[in-house]
Amino acid sequence: MSDRERLLHRFIDQDLSPEERLAFLETLNRDSALRERLIDMERMLAGTAELPRLTPPAEFAAQVVARIQPPTRGFWERAHEWLTAPHALQWNPAGALATACILLALAWLLNGGLPKPPSGGSALQTAGHSHTAPTVYVRLALMNPTAESVTITGDFNGWNPHGMPLVKTANGLWTLTIPLKPGRYEYMYRVDGKWVTDPLASDFIPDGFGQENAVLDVREGLHDGAPQEG
Repeated sequence: MSDRERLLHRFIDQDLSPEERLAFLETLNRDSALRERLIDMERMLAGTAELPRLTPPAEFAAQVVARIQPPTRGFWERAHEWLTAPHALQWNPAGALATACILLALAWLLNGGLPKPPSGGSALQTAGHSHTAPTVYVRLALMNPTAESVTITGDFNGWNPHGMPLVKTANGLWTLTIPLKPGRYEYMYRVDGKWVTDPLASDFIPDGFGQENAVLDVREGLHDGAPQEG
């Protein structure tokens, strides 16, 4: 991202100091191209505000709560944790005898002291707890009123040359909302068959063909039902 782009982003985010803002407005007064770029960005922001809000599936909240709640541990898991955790023991004959009795009893249980379970299962098997990253709904947008077609392709769809089509709104803003797992993705737009790098991306990586791929960082977390902006 160029210094001009960073300055535009900081101006829109109201992140400039009074002195920087005054200097930016003076530059804006002299630079017509910079003014046009700022107007395009403001149009895009206005268009995204009119887009419908997506509601996560009903089971999404239950999945988040299930991940927050610690899993219930069984007797064998707690016994294994106690045996493998470091303990400071004070040596005395009575304590040593009690510890030896406990260890002998556990060894007897683990080596056949309990009845054998039915075939096809083990008395020591416990249910595994798998971790599945939640889906984040990411809204992508590109302002191009004169384009006839806009698609997007990247890591998330195997760089399919046909891409995923964006929908054009009345004010010339092209949008698409896609579900993604948290991670870092590279992508590019195809506008009327030509490769175009997203000018509003937060980061870029050379594609090896003289252009740059835009980079999208998808973060895990709740978004109050609203998609994450791309």
